[in-house]
Amino acid sequence: MPPRKRRQRGHIGQLPRGAYHVRVYAGTDALTGRPRGYAALEIDEEFERQWRGL
Repeated sequence: MPPRKRRQRGHIGQLPRGAYHVRVYAGTDALTGRPRGYAALEIDEEFERQWRGL
């Protein structure tokens, strides 16, 4: 049996000003069973410098 394709769980895109916009699937709510939707994060040069400790 061939391997199954994995479902895409997120997206990374670059904004016009050079920052990156990351959007990932956040799973399902344990209590209701409904999808939680997506969590988004924007990464710019300042964030990256602080993260790398430069």
